Amino acid sequence: MSQKILFLDIDGCLNGHEYDAKAESSWIKPECVIHLNRVLTSTGCNIVISSAWRYMILNGACTLRGFEYLLRTHRVHCKDLLVGTLDFDEIQDESGRANLIKKWVEEHKPIRWAVLDDLSSSARRPPPNLLGGG
Repeated sequence: MSQKILFLDIDGCLNGHEYDAKAESSWIKPECVIHLNRVLTSTGCNIVISSAWRYMILNGACTLRGFEYLLRTHRVHCKDLLVGTLDFDEIQDESGRANLIKKWVEEHKPIRWAVLDDLSSSARRPPPNLLGGG
């Protein structure tokens, strides 16, 4: 694989965890989308969904293309940019997502990659040998 990858978390990155009781959900913030679009445009990266929202795809509630369309309805400029998701969590702690990113990077070997996530700094610390992010 010769692409640049952005591992994208949604909760806390595109929304702020505010909860709308009537909608029974939080909402995507336009100002966050503007910043994400700037990253996508300036880097030419593809996206791997690392967010817990990936379970909508992994559990069959929607396809990767359907999820892309959902993001596009919130003005995320991601047409044909979603290339996958992380797998199911192997362990339920803060290092789980970092380990899944490490596994994905080792398997797909992107030329450059970055992570957009709101985990605490201790949770963001990559596991040993997780080098090469761009």
